Amino acid sequence: MKSWKQGVSIFLLIVAPVAVYLLWPSDEARIRKLVKLEAQAIEAEDIQAVMKGISYNYSDDKGLSYLLIKRIMEREFARLNNIKFSYSDLHIVVRDDDTATAVMDLHVTAGGTEAAPRYVLGDSETPVVLNLALKKEGTGKWTIRSSSWPPAF
Repeated sequence: MKSWKQGVSIFLLIVAPVAVYLLWPSDEARIRKLVKLEAQAIEAEDIQAVMKGISYNYSDDKGLSYLLIKRIMEREFARLNNIKFSYSDLHIVVRDDDTATAVMDLHVTAGGTEAAPRYVLGDSETPVVLNLALKKEGTGKWTIRSSSWPPAF
């Protein structure tokens, strides 16, 4: 009976860490999920869900902060409808200091209150290249700390 318990214990000591390693999502997978959830939240015009993925410490070179982004999103959600957020070529680099970058090609279309859908970011041939800087918070949750994209003409 004792050898049976020892065999199970040894099996669990070997298999459990391997299973956790294989089944636990990687940081890259978590960031991919964050980007996907943010895109879905924007399309659903769900301001609370959008803001969940943005750090309270957000700042960028355009002078935006968490509260300014929230106000802008509220205004744009009231002004636009039928928002479609599509991204491709998502490249993620995770660093050892709990920071990461995500770069993607982005197209956003939306209609106004009475207008047909039009491109808001990018156009039919040329996407906008969106760069996100991310930080892993104390709970292990990734949040967007800043973003940059070329100015619109």
